[in-house]
Amino acid sequence: LSQHGDTGALSVHCATHSEQGDQLVGLICHLAGEMAAHGIDREALERVKGAVRGGVVMAMESVTARMTRLGGGETTLGLVTPLGEYLERIEAVTCDDVQRVATEVFASPCSVSVVGPRDIA
Repeated sequence: LSQHGDTGALSVHCATHSEQGDQLVGLICHLAGEMAAHGIDREALERVKGAVRGGVVMAMESVTARMTRLGGGETTLGLVTPLGEYLERIEAVTCDDVQRVATEVFASPCSVSVVGPRDIA
């Protein structure tokens, strides 16, 4: 759950040489369309869930991250989801869930912001 979940924001952060910017943006759009049309396979989903769980648990080692989580939960939801429950919710995500959300999100027009020496078409 994002503190900005109702805004419809999704970010993809990449870095490349300026001459490859058009190709990179095209690849991101292509992959987003593929995910919306075909979803992801179980193996990819398991890798992603493992990475997300690992990131969440590792973040708990930081006092700042723990306090941000507690404060964010209280101010945006009025409660703090216990870590175990949060991890269970991650584990409960299915391939169908990913495709459903991807179809909804990637059907909307997108905008691109670029930081660098030239514009991307």
